[in-house]
Amino acid sequence: MSKYIFDDNMREISGFGGEYEKDCRMMITKGLELCDEKGWNYETFRCIFGKNMSTALDTSAQFKELTDYMNEAIKGEATGAMMGACVGHLFHILQIGWDNYKIYMVQAKKEEEDCIEEDAGCYKSQKQSIFSKILIFFTGKKEDK
Repeated sequence: MSKYIFDDNMREISGFGGEYEKDCRMMITKGLELCDEKGWNYETFRCIFGKNMSTALDTSAQFKELTDYMNEAIKGEATGAMMGACVGHLFHILQIGWDNYKIYMVQAKKEEEDCIEEDAGCYKSQKQSIFSKILIFFTGKKEDK
């Protein structure tokens, strides 16, 4: 059994729910397991940050292997948007660690639920800034632009 268990208390990755969300979670889980197996970490992929997906795939054999493996986890059905979202979450997990990510995603879901009840506009702003919020939540620093 994987040590990377998503549960219903955590914010969704996709926001689409159902099978799409299940596939996103599976892709991230399998990607993290491969990183563990290969000894890859956040620094392994720094060479591709800021590059588009096509250039990143050409630049890093490890990144290509990772994305291929993640796609295979859902029988080759990943869309570009799905892969982009999952890779983004995976990199943030590698940066802050699974336990911190899980803490954040549980808190983010609670905040979203509170915002949905209070004001639909609040929910929209929560979703748009998930990665910036993760970074600020754990480091107190804003993302470098």
